[in-house]
This record gives sequence, structure tokens and C-alpha cells, in this order.
Amino acid sequence: ESLYELRRHVYAKDNLEIVDRLKHEKQMNDMTIERDQLKEQFEELKVIRNELENECTILTTSNENDMIEYTKKQEEISDEQSKLIELTQIVEQKEMDKKHLTDRNQILSDKLFAQQTDVELQRHVRSNSELKQQHEVLLSTLLLEQQLHTTTANQHKQLVKE
Repeated sequence: ESLYELRRHVYAKDNLEIVDRLKHEKQMNDMTIERDQLKEQFEELKVIRNELENECTILTTSNENDMIEYTKKQEEISDEQSKLIELTQIVEQKEMDKKHLTDRNQILSDKLFAQQTDVELQRHVRSNSELKQQHEVLLSTLLLEQQLHTTTANQHKQLVKE
């Protein structure tokens, strides 16, 4: 009986070892499967990370290009605003010059009108003076003719008397 028990004990121990070994192999297989799954997930995550890095690089480059474009546009806008201010100042100066020239033109026009009026008046005055002189000359000539006529008439009368 003790041999029987010893055998049973040895078989039980062998069975335990077999069970332990099977459990260990199952654990090893499970862990290998889990490791393979983790490796697969790791590779997938690496691919995703690389895709994200590429996308990030593309976005960063695009962003930098957009910033460069934005900066250019801002500079263009600033230049345009400067030009607009400069043109506004030029227009304001031209308006002031135009007003000054318009005022000066009006003054010169008024002076010219006054001078023309003065010249006309002087011409009329001269004309009146000339007419007066002509009138006096004609009156003198008329008086002389009357005197000559009177003298001639007197001489004629004397000649007729004689």
C-alpha cells in the first residue's frame, strides 16, 4: 500500500508539474499573444505618430507661409495707407493752391476790370477833351470866317461906294 501511495504521490506530483507546466505554457502563449498585440499596437501608433508629425509639419509650413503672406499684406496695406495719406495731403495742398489761385484770379480780374474801366473813362475824357478842342478850333475858325466875311463885306461896300 505504501508503494501504491508513493506511486500515487509521484503521479500526483508529476500531474501537478504537468499542470504547472501547462499553465506556464498557457501563460507564455498568452503573454506572447499579448506581446505581439502590443507590438502591433506600437507599430500602429508609430505610423499614426509619423502621420501626425507629417501633418504637423505641413500645417506648420502652411502656417508660416500664411504668416509671411499676412505680413506682406500688412506691409502692402501700410504702404497703401501711407500713399493714401500722402495723396490726401497733396489733394489738400492742391485745393489750397486752387483756392489761392482762384482768389488771386478774382483779384486780378477785378484789377483788370478797374483798369479797363479807367482806360475807357480816360478815352472818354480824352475824346471829350479832343471834341472841346475841335469845338474851340471850329469856333475860332467860324469867328475868323465871320470877321473875314465882315471885312470882305465892308470892303465890298466900300468898293461899291467908290
